[in-house]
Amino acid sequence: MSDTQYVPQLPQEETALIRAWHKRGHEAARQEAASGERLVRCLGLDRTVVDRLERERDGRLVEYVAHRLSR
Repeated sequence: MSDTQYVPQLPQEETALIRAWHKRGHEAARQEAASGERLVRCLGLDRTVVDRLERERDGRLVEYVAHRLSR
């Protein structure tokens, strides 16, 4: 027996809302990942330091991230 037998069928309108909500969440997560926000947050990096080092573009950002990862 399949577990899906016990799952009630949702009305089409509710299913469409759930799909739209999921897609919007996925898109927001994709944009966040592309901007590096999630990486900065997950690594516990200081956003102001990251922003400053990105602006300077001299390679110290990589050193900063490596230093934080080595802790």
